[in-house]
Amino acid sequence: MVKEWEKRETFEASEEIEDYDSVVTYIVGRKKEKKCVKVFTKKQDDDAEQFFKMQGNKISNETICEFVNIKEQLKKSKRSKRNTRL
Repeated sequence: MVKEWEKRETFEASEEIEDYDSVVTYIVGRKKEKKCVKVFTKKQDDDAEQFFKMQGNKISNETICEFVNIKEQLKKSKRSKRNTRL
């Protein structure tokens, strides 16, 4: 685990991220041995997605960008809970 953290890349975009109010937080790490940026948003935001994809490409052309719409995930979770009740 420590070696993975030593390999991590810095994501230089903190000031510009403030322009995207839908972004709650993001994490940068590795997934399946590739660099990955996972972004958590309040709503669907195509502009924020484009921004993070461009920033990811600055780290590496192979950077994977994943976007999690928190509102949609909560809806899915609530639906799932309703369907599992007896």
